Formats: sequence, structure tokens, C-alpha cells
Amino acid sequence: LKSKATKIVKARIVFERISEEGTKIIMGIEASIPFFSPQKFPTLAPLFGKDAKVPLIGLLFSAAWCPDCQPVVPKLALLLSEEKEVASYLLKIVYVGSEKTDEEMKEFLKRSSCDDLDEGVFTVIDFDNVNERQGLKKHFKTCAAKEMKDVGLEKRSGGIPTLKILDAKTATVVLEDAVPDLQKLSPSEVMKKWQALVKSD
Repeated sequence: LKSKATKIVKARIVFERISEEGTKIIMGIEASIPFFSPQKFPTLAPLFGKDAKVPLIGLLFSAAWCPDCQPVVPKLALLLSEEKEVASYLLKIVYVGSEKTDEEMKEFLKRSSCDDLDEGVFTVIDFDNVNERQGLKKHFKTCAAKEMKDVGLEKRSGGIPTLKILDAKTATVVLEDAVPDLQKLSPSEVMKKWQALVKSD
């Protein structure tokens, strides 16, 4: 009986921690990322939920001045262009930029051929929408090292470029970083891997 009571108390403590801190605790390991609520982000809110138009949403954290980002964004644009038919019903990418100016961001996306993409598969959080861009970086603890102070982070879980893939219905991360896929796999292989992330109802 004593052992059973101890287990009940421990279970209650775990439940209270989840309720109060809003963090996920899986098999006794507390995750550092709190639950994600798309409703707090006006640009993202319409993309998530039971009526989501596509099953996956990708958040691309990037910047024009970042050397590692410069080859990745064009590769993503090429992927979405070459695999347009599959991409149109599979996912939508949201660009979360860290550029210094609006002009810098627009020029980079144009140079990367993102301007040619359909709005159904690629969209951008406006440069002037600082609160939303910074809020996403802070929530996912993902930004450039030199941004950490402005974002309000003491520690980060990822830098740039990072492409997080989320389930559009549950708003949960199903792939922490898809950038390696873009670097190592062919467009068709990438799409095949990402299609496997979709949960069947």
C-alpha cells in the first residue's frame, strides 16, 4: 500500500508540473520547449487546427546574412518547385527571417527564387511583424547566436538555418530540423520522407 501511495503522489506531482509549467514530461524527462499555441501568432493561426488545408507546416528560421542559410533556401525553393504537385497538398513553409532590413529579406528571397513560389506552399512573416518573428524564435529557442539577447534567450536549442516541421492539426513538432534532408537527399526523397511524417486519422 505504501508503494502504491508513493506512485500516486509522484503521478500527481508530474501532473501538477505539466499544468503549472505547461511543459511536456515524457518518461520522466522534461522537455525544454513549452506547448505551442498557434493562436498566439496571427500569421500562423489560420494554418493550424482541425480545418488545416495541409497536414504539415514548416517554420524556416533563416537570414540573408547567414552563410549557412544561403545555399539552403534556394534548395528549398527548388524542392517546392520541382515537387509542386506533392507539396501543394502536403505542406506550407513559413519563413521566419532574421534579416536586418525589409529590403535585405525581400532581395534574399527573390534571389533564392522564393518569389516564384505559390502562396499555398510558401509564405513570409512580414519584416515589420517583429513581435511574431521574435515570439517564434523565443518559443522554439531557435535563432542566431547574436540575436539571443534581443530575443530574450539565455540558451537556445537551435541556430539558423533550421526548418521545423509541425503537424498542422496538433501543432506538435514532428521533425526538429529538416535542413539536413535538403542538404543530403534528392527532392523526391525529401518529399517521400516528409510524407511519412503525416499521421493517418
